[in-house]
Amino acid sequence: MGRDQAVLRVPMEVWERILLLLDPEEVVHVRQASRAMYQAGTSFSLWRCFAAQNAQFPIPAVPHVPIAQQERALEHAVLKARHLTKCWATPGCIPHRAIRFRAHVHRITTVKIVIGDTRRTSTGRIVTDAWLITGSVDGYVRVWDVQKALRLGGRLDVMSEFVVDEEAVDDMSTCDEEDAKEESDPMKEIKRHSRTILLAEVDTGGDVTSLDAQLHADRHGMTIAVGSYYSSAACLVYDLNLHAMPHVLDLRASLDPPEWCGTQCVSLLESSVAVGSYLGNVYVLDWKAGERTVIGRHGSVAALRLFPRHVLAATRLGGLEVYAVHAASAPQSDTPIAQYTLSPHALLSVSISDCRPCISAGLMPMPGEKEASLAPLSIAIVDPTGLVHVVLDPCESCEFPYTFPPRLVAHCNVAHERLIGASLGASGKRAVLATSLGGLPPQCAIRAYTNSDTTLVPLRPTPAMVMPGFARERSSVPLRRAEAEDGQAGTASLAVQGASAALSPTSAASPNSIRERTRRSGRVDSFSSSSTSSVPSPSPRVDMLTESVIDEARGLVCLASVRGAIWIAEYCM
Repeated sequence: MGRDQAVLRVPMEVWERILLLLDPEEVVHVRQASRAMYQAGTSFSLWRCFAAQNAQFPIPAVPHVPIAQQERALEHAVLKARHLTKCWATPGCIPHRAIRFRAHVHRITTVKIVIGDTRRTSTGRIVTDAWLITGSVDGYVRVWDVQKALRLGGRLDVMSEFVVDEEAVDDMSTCDEEDAKEESDPMKEIKRHSRTILLAEVDTGGDVTSLDAQLHADRHGMTIAVGSYYSSAACLVYDLNLHAMPHVLDLRASLDPPEWCGTQCVSLLESSVAVGSYLGNVYVLDWKAGERTVIGRHGSVAALRLFPRHVLAATRLGGLEVYAVHAASAPQSDTPIAQYTLSPHALLSVSISDCRPCISAGLMPMPGEKEASLAPLSIAIVDPTGLVHVVLDPCESCEFPYTFPPRLVAHCNVAHERLIGASLGASGKRAVLATSLGGLPPQCAIRAYTNSDTTLVPLRPTPAMVMPGFARERSSVPLRRAEAEDGQAGTASLAVQGASAALSPTSAASPNSIRERTRRSGRVDSFSSSSTSSVPSPSPRVDMLTESVIDEARGLVCLASVRGAIWIAEYCM
């Protein structure tokens, strides 16, 4: 009895200091030992300290819940961030849930994920509203409900395909023929999904090359800017009411320059939109005030970010430039106020993180951080050498709100693979890199990048994703069982050598490896329930990744393909 009284007399602050020496996962179990430890292990101050210790990783925003439930909500957010960190540090990690569906008839050229509010449901689960916006060369822009798609599962669920069914290997030719008949009309697949997870769609009347979207302050509406490469309308601005559930977006503004420009990127900021063109012009349109500004030619624009009085543009030739944007009545200077060379090579892809405050991007601000302050701006570029990550830190005393030039964070080399592109998260602390290993059917790989770690960890967000650099038994692209049962030892030896060459990022592709790759499954998108095994000939459903987007705080990886398919993998519950 005396021992129990002594434990109770220990101040709560002391128990918190003791529990801080443990991992958050261990605290959940240790706090069950006594009442005092339980009170300390569920305190808001303890989990706030854990959040500060894990500040190098993005932590999802805590939902708006009563004060009595804030401790559990913060605990859930910290544990979720740590679980995601462990998942993305494990080679070949598969998601908790994965779905796929047909979003467009043709190639998907741009994707955007928009995060809404975090809330607690009636059953006690913490969920975050998320919408996926896709654009395609078919001219359609569609908005999908991510949370509803993950929750429904059903025909969209592909988790069973992560387990290779060897008995299905010999029956793949029959499955391919049946699935090809089922997929003969892609519009039927799209209409099937539109009844459940499609919120809205619009036919822009031209091709879609880029888009940007932002939620309204009341969270009831969404503004979408759509850029076109070939259409005379360089940019169209639409307005969406999320609660009215329309099937046609409302057109709000159109940018029609006198000359063809070839839109390559757009950036939204409240009532203004910036458009980067192939010819190098940057157009800024305020559709409420009716003001239009044109910034001169300085090279093809790959990506840009719009600020209240500035535009940050990255060119295809590897340059980073900052321009001051003046009112329409004032003369506009075509000379950048700051510039920097990101890479001596031509850029294949550029991704810029969210510059809004953390709370607006669905992230939790750290202790001492102002919720209204700008977040550090991260830029991930992909050139022929690999992935380069640079960061611009906020600067209140500068004319441009960020320091210049940017500081180099990491340079990750990738050899013997064709780089497709990278996608940064909202805070810029995590990214995914998509590459192609070639072959027929085509083989693609996804790697996770975290902070300044130059080691890119291969992930497996889809069942048919290739695992570069791993042995045959750990690969998601198994050899045909018929080859192993064949009595020709030479043929089997060549098959194993070809698999090793294809999965190794440091070995050059040989003719034997290319021939053997044609026998293996490299499909990134297929719409059957048994699509993880190899086939004797290329399937009519062969596909290739084109775009990617991630939500780094909630562990969402969204992949788009040439044939209009969408994969959504969730790595955290």
